[in-house]
Amino acid sequence: MKKGAVEVIESKGVRIPIYGGLHHGKQSYLIAYYADGKRVRERAPTLEDARQQAKAKINDLTTGMAHVGTLTPRQAVTVTDAIAILKDISTPLSQVAREYAEASKILGGHGSIVDAARLFMRETGKRDIPRRTFAQVVEEFRTSIATAGLSPLYQRDCRVRLARAAKAFHVQIMDIKAEDIDTWLSLGKRSPRSVNNDRTTLVTLFEFAKSKGYLPRDIETAAKQAIKRKSIDSEIQILTPENFALLLKHTPAKFLPLVAIGGFAGVRSAEIFRMDWSEIDFAQGHIEIKAAKAKTASRRIVPLLPALRSWLQPLAKTSGPLWHYGKLEGFLNAWSKYKPILPLKVPTNALRHSYASYRLAEVNDAQKVALEMGNSPRKLFENYRQLVTPAAAAKWFAILPEKKRSARKRATESTGTT
Repeated sequence: MKKGAVEVIESKGVRIPIYGGLHHGKQSYLIAYYADGKRVRERAPTLEDARQQAKAKINDLTTGMAHVGTLTPRQAVTVTDAIAILKDISTPLSQVAREYAEASKILGGHGSIVDAARLFMRETGKRDIPRRTFAQVVEEFRTSIATAGLSPLYQRDCRVRLARAAKAFHVQIMDIKAEDIDTWLSLGKRSPRSVNNDRTTLVTLFEFAKSKGYLPRDIETAAKQAIKRKSIDSEIQILTPENFALLLKHTPAKFLPLVAIGGFAGVRSAEIFRMDWSEIDFAQGHIEIKAAKAKTASRRIVPLLPALRSWLQPLAKTSGPLWHYGKLEGFLNAWSKYKPILPLKVPTNALRHSYASYRLAEVNDAQKVALEMGNSPRKLFENYRQLVTPAAAAKWFAILPEKKRSARKRATESTGTT
């Protein structure tokens, strides 16, 4: 017999091949099919006879004639159920069983046939996704956030972090895996908070790529799969009242409003930088953080506490920016040059951390403090709060400029109070 069927008779979901070749020196034909779980072969002298035999056998197989004597009631139910499941699929039940068995052998117990099919479709679908390098997506993302009018501080932060990442990833963004990002995040000596900030920026970038169609929309991105570092309490560093008093004493006038508002009101650095003197209401005793200038895009009111009022009033103007010495880049450059000559080291976000901790100890109301700071109570406890005593809080919010402090001391001595 020659290999390969010369013809295939197909009907009612059953396929029977016909093979041709010499048998005892004469041309003959063979049909092959499965019955009772066994492969059966029947020979015919001519091709037409083979066709008729195949059609008759298909009729027997589909009407149950070939199995009725050997199937148990349970087997009959199983076969009937399987045929019903396959009614909208043209593949015969026997072929489904053979392909399933072969696929199971290939998988070797690693996942299901359905898992394999889904993976195949995902990988096949990637062929239609536009190819973009990591650097190309970074450039598109930077243009996007600039056009959206997001804060200069946020834009600068993204630019710095993504520029560092672009030096490591010289590949298509689709080809970057979670383990590649984990490896990059582990490089260098950085705090868990700094590493998590890098990861958050990458998550935002990869979500942007997904929205542009550069990554599959139905799969979690590699950046999101990357491991988030565990925060440790020692990361949240605050100043003591003595250190804050020293910092205020040695801070030049042009920086003083920013430092005082950070420590006595807990306002974010980027929000203070965008603040105008007209938004500080000395008569009503509050600071307005406008929605357009707030990180959360929500307006909020922050109390102008007595200590903060004392530090700001000598410098106050009716209007104009608190920082009028140039753009954000100018402020950051000026502050970076000034920090080394301060009498103490000021950890990142130390003023906001300190305000949250001392203010919570003073008022004992997490909801109130969270509203003042523009976040949730959960975020307050997770990111900003350190345990301090009410006595320490009283010292913090009693820090006054030297002249005010001397005047209050003289008034106290004259009345004999303590």
